[in-house]
Amino acid sequence: MRAIETRLFKRLTVGFDWELWVVDRGGLPVGKRELAAIATELNRREPALPIGLDLDQVELRSGIAATYAEIAGRAARARAALDRVAAARRRAAYPFAGHPLVRNFSGGHVHVGTVDGLELGLAAETKNALAPYVPALVALGASSPFTELRAGAFKSYRAAFRAYGCALPVLVAAPGATYVRGLEDVALKVDQRPTIEVRIADSPCSARLLAELAALAAGLVAGVAAAVERGDLARPDERGVEEGLANRYNASRHGLQATFRLGRGPRIEASSGAASRGGRARGGNGRPPGTEVREVGADELVAEALELARPGLRALGTDVEALGLVRRMVERRATQADFQRWAAAGEPDPYALPRRLLEAAGRGGEGFERWLEREAPVLPRLAFEPLEEAVLARAGRSRPVPWTKVNFDLGLPPALLARIAGKLAADGQVEIVEDPERGMALRRSVPCSESLPRSSPSGRRTAGVAARAAAFVASP
Repeated sequence: MRAIETRLFKRLTVGFDWELWVVDRGGLPVGKRELAAIATELNRREPALPIGLDLDQVELRSGIAATYAEIAGRAARARAALDRVAAARRRAAYPFAGHPLVRNFSGGHVHVGTVDGLELGLAAETKNALAPYVPALVALGASSPFTELRAGAFKSYRAAFRAYGCALPVLVAAPGATYVRGLEDVALKVDQRPTIEVRIADSPCSARLLAELAALAAGLVAGVAAAVERGDLARPDERGVEEGLANRYNASRHGLQATFRLGRGPRIEASSGAASRGGRARGGNGRPPGTEVREVGADELVAEALELARPGLRALGTDVEALGLVRRMVERRATQADFQRWAAAGEPDPYALPRRLLEAAGRGGEGFERWLEREAPVLPRLAFEPLEEAVLARAGRSRPVPWTKVNFDLGLPPALLARIAGKLAADGQVEIVEDPERGMALRRSVPCSESLPRSSPSGRRTAGVAARAAAFVASP
């Protein structure tokens, strides 16, 4: 193992918080009393692992690990113990981040430490500089294509809905103005533990995938910290923040099939070899003045992140080549969400879908790994969707829609949404209606190219559970 080239960490360590539902024979989550009994039994069987509860889920926790082998071993032990305890009760661990019938999500959070207490300013700048890579992590981890009788609009409803306030876009600010706020996509957790927490990825379905994603997150944080120290990366400016939000939206929509627009945010030019050769990359906004914005695939940005993470991975005793599942996913642009859509194809009943997904996942979530190796197709790259088009698609057709509902699955800063709405109004595409009780509302003036499925919260609302179930589309 090698030392990492950053003063941010006294040593590079990693840990995970892995949220999983436990479901009954019908595929529905069990109650908190039974969850508490399951967690108690898990702690009795695995006293070295600090397993607990998070809302309506079991949270498997690794504690502090210093190597990839340790984190992989603890993930496997914890998941195997949960599977055994659940099976003894005729229950099962539900391995995906979104449940077709439930209003909640599960995440796979990664803590990266150990942050030097005298380097909290560098920790804040590292968090800022990680923001342009968040869309790559969203795309790679997408595992919630179904939620609460909704389907079809997103591969990660969890990222799109910002996990109902538990996975917020990174608040970019100068180090002296950066607060510890624990619910961002990438969060400073130094008031609780000396770590930077990467919260954005959906809960992975298997212990092996969790270990690979945790190692990648740790290596990426370390690589970005080193680049910030060298002056190769800086926090995004306002245009870079807008770029990152647009890419985050596209990642939640299309996973690894997404196309991103890059050029205004600070990034290492790994594709040109700067990161892989250890050479200097551009700082500031990442491009010289006048350089055109270019489009890259989500798979390409993940490949760039892997190269940036390589020194950190080596510090953990592994390397990019050992992350076989991640590399296969990138090669095929295939995610856990694509696997779930494949498994759900032809199933019109959302109430039967949890059992069907459980059967496809197999013991320990290994069904996804087999599918990825044997059956997953190479998926095509999909076109970039500008934020203007996304806002227009969510404006009302006959009645104005309040801006807060338009923004439900976009999560834009209010001023940015207002600027986009003003531009659309100036172009004659929307009408802005002022409501004294609800504020600005938008009504579409012209048809738009994006068609949102009825199951989307921004699409036409349906009345009652039966009607919503009828509108549910479990399409591949």
